[in-house]
Amino acid sequence: DFVFYTVLLSMVSMDRPTLSNQLVSSPEVLSVIKDVPNLQEFLESYFYCRYKTFMTTFAPVIDLVRADRYLVKHVKYFMRTMRLNAYRQFLASYRSVKLEAMASEFG
Repeated sequence: DFVFYTVLLSMVSMDRPTLSNQLVSSPEVLSVIKDVPNLQEFLESYFYCRYKTFMTTFAPVIDLVRADRYLVKHVKYFMRTMRLNAYRQFLASYRSVKLEAMASEFG
């Protein structure tokens, strides 16, 4: 459970370089993250900018958040923040993005 909380809260609050140092390349996290379904795919798809995979793993992770007695109160905030972070990350490298490009990238 500790890794579940760590990954989710870090994804909401940390920037990409910090995520890389603290989570993505951390052997302690990588050894345990596979125990939580969809969590590793969720983290890696967000970090490596695979947005279609991110959105498909987003729903099962949200179900885990809803099932958690501590995080259930914050599910709307988590959903909104993670979606906005992904959109910001995608749009950061573009001056103008067509809606079709976003649709194909996010599914």
